Amino acid sequence: MKRDYIEFLMILGWMVVSTSAAATQRDVEIRDSYSNFDYAYRVALPQGLVGFRDPAPAPNHGFGVTLKEGAYLWVDASYNSPLWDSLDAAADARLESRWEEGFGGVKQIERNPTRLGSLKAVRLVLGYVDKTGTAMAEELILAMRAPKVKGEVKIIYTIGVRVPESHRDAVEGVLQQFVRGFQLQPLP
Repeated sequence: MKRDYIEFLMILGWMVVSTSAAATQRDVEIRDSYSNFDYAYRVALPQGLVGFRDPAPAPNHGFGVTLKEGAYLWVDASYNSPLWDSLDAAADARLESRWEEGFGGVKQIERNPTRLGSLKAVRLVLGYVDKTGTAMAEELILAMRAPKVKGEVKIIYTIGVRVPESHRDAVEGVLQQFVRGFQLQPLP
């Protein structure tokens, strides 16, 4: 049951990211900064980059940015519905989701502790071959925030970028600009 729910959330997250990859006329444009009251965070966008998110009434978890050379960056916050007990468990689930989505040669390249704002975080770098046969690199920063009220569900913050491996150098440093621009806000 728990595994089915985790799979559902991973597929839902991938659908949100995938459908947001190409901006439509209906998408809400984000420039300069993005604030999310529900999940209590703010992100400054690097100069010259424009993000997009789905318009209301779609859930407002975050946004995506289409970068050069086929790269895509996303920022997301979601409740820890699968109830992962640690950042490592969340990172393991992300790695496992790539296998479940049918990508080939999935491997963990790096996993190190880091920070996202004032939160402890984990940096995860994955390599895989997508369904088109393209070798991809994916870098994620995952952080977990305790709830305001004990017993409530934690929030998982994710900033990630995926790029064809052959163009990884073209987006080097962009993820870190978003990480530096991340700030927690008071929980509602």
